[in-house]
Amino acid sequence: MKKNFIFFVFVFFIVFLPVVSGQTLGDVNSDSTIDIVDALLTAQYYVGLNPNPFNANQADVNCDGGIDIVDALLIAQYYVGLVTDFPCGETPGPTPDPTSTPVTPDPTTPPDQTPGPTGGESVSCAGYPVWNSAVVYGESGTLVQYNCNLYRNNYFSYNQNPEENSASEYDTWVLQGACNDECRMGEGPWVACGEWDKWETGDYIIYNNIWGDGAGTQCIWAESYSNWGVTADHPDTSGVKSYPNVSKEINRAISSISSLSSSFNVTVPGNGSYATTYDIWADNDQYEIMIWVNKTGAVGPIAGSWDDNGNPIAEETNVSVGGHTWNVYKGNIGFTVISFVRTSNTSSGTVDVKALLNWIRNKGWFGDVTVGKAQFGFEITSSSGGMDFTCNDYSMN
Repeated sequence: MKKNFIFFVFVFFIVFLPVVSGQTLGDVNSDSTIDIVDALLTAQYYVGLNPNPFNANQADVNCDGGIDIVDALLIAQYYVGLVTDFPCGETPGPTPDPTSTPVTPDPTTPPDQTPGPTGGESVSCAGYPVWNSAVVYGESGTLVQYNCNLYRNNYFSYNQNPEENSASEYDTWVLQGACNDECRMGEGPWVACGEWDKWETGDYIIYNNIWGDGAGTQCIWAESYSNWGVTADHPDTSGVKSYPNVSKEINRAISSISSLSSSFNVTVPGNGSYATTYDIWADNDQYEIMIWVNKTGAVGPIAGSWDDNGNPIAEETNVSVGGHTWNVYKGNIGFTVISFVRTSNTSSGTVDVKALLNWIRNKGWFGDVTVGKAQFGFEITSSSGGMDFTCNDYSMN
């Protein structure tokens, strides 16, 4: 009976629906029009296709003691303007049934009329769950993120992809806007294996970044800018093969930065050759400031000179600044590279990046430079057989 009713209502309003403008009463799906979709939503609500509970005395508009298709048609006609009154007198009101929990709102102010953007603006997705095809969304107004967009549920939904159904005839999901902060892709992590693949998420970009000669294979995944990783299989040869990283634009002179601090937590393999490092770029990439928090295997920083055994010679040793102790190296490869190499490895901690930049400035190695990209990731030379590198948590503030 319900399927026949929906078909009848749909045909009825295609044939007989007049043009109605300048009204808000009855705009159930909040698209600034009063149309067949509103009539169907209202009718479905009152014949029970919407799973929310309602009070019988609010639905029996013709006062015949029953709730049926006639009531639904009368309500639908009222909301698109075909009739101006209900036969039994009043519009269904919000009078609550004290035994009913939760109380169902009056459809003239439906629960899905959440204030906020409607697709044209960026929005915060922080704290909202990721859409799950196995979840029954039975409450209008539920907000979920999907493919780094925020969607609002219009009414009952199950296994209906928000991206596909936000533009459907019945507008099951309504796009609120693109996420401007941490977000998730689809129902699971973003995965890519191309050498230059990247994922933009809010203020951050995650790069696979396989750039060195003789590189092998590498795939990157990301749940968010702060939780991502790679599986890399690069041969046991010299030379950096890749620098998978998360990047954020700073674009401010050192003197105008009140604070710049970063926290990290990583899981890295016990063999191979690599460094877990920050790359801070300044003055249009004339300066590269590297901050090595751990290193394994045959890797070393760029330096101005080397000893007889081929080891880089530090400009300064055992420098305590920014919350850690470093050996500091400086060299030039067409641009100046300044490397802070931690005197012992760590897999987690917090670095006061601004303090390191001020230390360099006080040494006279550069002036009040403009900080551009701030990157954090794994500079991998070799990882034969396939090794996992994981950023468990990360922030740059």
